[in-house]
Formats: sequence, structure tokens, C-alpha cells
Amino acid sequence: MLSWSVFVKKVGDYVPIFYEKRFALYALVGADMKRILPFFAGFMFLMVFKDLKIRSSKIINLLGSATLGVYLIHENKDFKYFLWHGIFKTTEVQNHLHLILYAIVLTFLVFIACTLIDILRKKFIEPGYLKLINKALTNYGQK
Repeated sequence: MLSWSVFVKKVGDYVPIFYEKRFALYALVGADMKRILPFFAGFMFLMVFKDLKIRSSKIINLLGSATLGVYLIHENKDFKYFLWHGIFKTTEVQNHLHLILYAIVLTFLVFIACTLIDILRKKFIEPGYLKLINKALTNYGQK
């Protein structure tokens, strides 16, 4: 773990855009990353997109705001097995000729379904939950 942190710091020292903002590089790679290939793949994606000028888009903002929810939903340890083995039965198609096409289609389906779940959560569950939290904090502050 320490050697990985030292490596990331050294990369940050030699990359001009992160020279003064090394924290951004640490945040990018995370503390528990153990493989160098994903680090460099992510770093290269950052280099490709760092100067890209993208205007504000409601669709991009909506998808971006739901991405953490998508990750948390489909990587939930209880739901993950049910999703991949129960619903999509991925173990049955692992040697199938159309595996790559199946994987691409499933990726989009899971992303769309989890995005819809996250949007519904934000619309129907989160407002009530935030009211309860605000009420509890207000009552706590008055004591």
C-alpha cells in the first residue's frame, strides 16, 4: 500500500498538470488500487479528455448524477449475484459465440435500469428522507 502511494506521488511529481495539484492525482487513483494497468488506463483517459470542451447538457448531467447510484446498485453484494447469475445467467453464455455482443447489450441494459432506479429514488425517497434528517437536526439543535 505504501509503495503504491509513493509511486503515485512520483508520477504526480513528473506530470506538469498535477505538479501543484497532486491531491487530484491521489483522488483519481485511490488508495487501494493494486494494479498499474488500470492506473495508466485511467490516467490516459484523463489526458485525452482534460482539454475537451463540452457544453453543459441536461442528459450528460442526469447520467453523471446517476452514475454513483448505478455503481452502488449493481455492485451491491446481495444484488450482484442475483443480477448476473439469476436474471441474466451470464455463466450459461460464457462460451457462446455472441458473448461480446451479449456483454455490451447487458452493460447498457444494466446502466439504463440502474439509472432509472436512481432517478426514482431521488424523486420519491430522497425528499422524505431529507425532511426526516432536517427535522431531526432541527430538534437536536433546539435541545
